[in-house]
Amino acid sequence: MDIDQLVKNRQKGYSLPQAFYNHPEVFKRDMERVFRKEWLLAGAGQQIPEHGDFMTFNVAGDSIIITRGKDREIRAFHNVCRHRGARICLKAKGNAKNLACPYHQWVYNLEGKLVSARIIEKEEGFNKDAYSLKRVHVKMLCDLIYICLTENPPDFEGTKSAIEPQLSWHQPEKTKVCYQHEFDVKANWKLVLENNRECYHCATVHKQFMKANYDLRLFEDEYKDRQKNYYEKWEKLGIPTQAITFPGESSYRCERLILKEGFATETLSGEPSAPLLGKLPEADTGSVRCITLPNAWYHANCDYIMLSYVMPVDSGHTKVRVIYLVHEDAVENQDYVIEDVTAVWNATSEQDQFVCEAVQAGVNSSFYEPGPFSKLVEGWVEDFVQWYLKRVGSASVPG
Repeated sequence: MDIDQLVKNRQKGYSLPQAFYNHPEVFKRDMERVFRKEWLLAGAGQQIPEHGDFMTFNVAGDSIIITRGKDREIRAFHNVCRHRGARICLKAKGNAKNLACPYHQWVYNLEGKLVSARIIEKEEGFNKDAYSLKRVHVKMLCDLIYICLTENPPDFEGTKSAIEPQLSWHQPEKTKVCYQHEFDVKANWKLVLENNRECYHCATVHKQFMKANYDLRLFEDEYKDRQKNYYEKWEKLGIPTQAITFPGESSYRCERLILKEGFATETLSGEPSAPLLGKLPEADTGSVRCITLPNAWYHANCDYIMLSYVMPVDSGHTKVRVIYLVHEDAVENQDYVIEDVTAVWNATSEQDQFVCEAVQAGVNSSFYEPGPFSKLVEGWVEDFVQWYLKRVGSASVPG
């Protein structure tokens, strides 16, 4: 398959040709040039709060172990034993003093150093220092864990400088996980991201989400006046209001949005479902929306933070992990009820799964052909497609 020719022939302003959504060779290139090159959200520090905690992050055939060491530092390693390649951590999360390979019991500490290799360590010429686990680059952004699999990762400072001033008001480092769920979506990862990049479907698909959020906000008569008033109020409180939207064709966006009248947060009632987060002086401070391509979007409300990130499995299968964070001192069933915190985004995620799987089924048809994006309400989908094509086309650097 000539993928470069497919990229060249793609009609601007239209959905991608079928092969981009279901062909194994395209998926292979996606992994090589996008997911093994870009910074990926892999979770939050509060998922592994204690010394010895670990969790895994999987992308196609690659599995990454993320640990918290004795020094409280978070590190990441390839989940591959340096002996004969067995996968070390077989569970999605846990706590361990050391990381032991289940095959021949080579043992690594939480810093990735080989500390025991039974029998072979006594043989002449064997050097344990030469067989530490292979490291993965890690960057922390307000306690969110980003990893990059390439040897020379792209700059991360732009992402950090765009998102940290807004997200720091919610102090994710002073939260705890109240709930998490993994959705098994039978759709290509790009369909999942394209769906996230527009709200053309929101009014018809996301009834719970639309209780708090504006429908195509540029067309709401009251939106700009309310936005102006809220921006003035937030700026007096010291809360930044500048929207940063993929500057210079970058991979990140961050914006604090106003919610509908009567809604201080994204709950069914509009009332906070848990204690206020971080440094927020009051509940009515809008909702921070962040995107980091190619795999994450998250909303920071006054009472909870919702993280969503994708982990592609194959050309027609993507796992979407959703994490909910509340204040670290909040007590379940006293300060919050899980069902209240998760109601909007659990429903929204289930609805997104349904529509993405419906699109994948249609795209797989022999009668599928690319359709036009709306210039008014699907511009960000086109922007995402352009971002993607520049990375998988012939001009991008392989490997």
